[in-house]
Amino acid sequence: MYNVKLRLDSEQGDMVNSQCECPVGEGPHATCKHIAALMKLLIVFVNEGITDSISKSCTEELQSHHKPSKFYTGILT
Repeated sequence: MYNVKLRLDSEQGDMVNSQCECPVGEGPHATCKHIAALMKLLIVFVNEGITDSISKSCTEELQSHHKPSKFYTGILT
């Protein structure tokens, strides 16, 4: 995860500047996919009024595919 900073004009809502911690997002006028995703999310929130549908994605949880789902005791049930 990267920290993204976005500054918008308070009257028009235009993007004044942006910055992301990723290598592409360096500088005062960064244009990376993280900033684009944030802008798209803001547009959806403004247009559709969605405020309670934010949830974690499957890639935000620690991986668990290397852990067995249940303990095998040698007895089939």
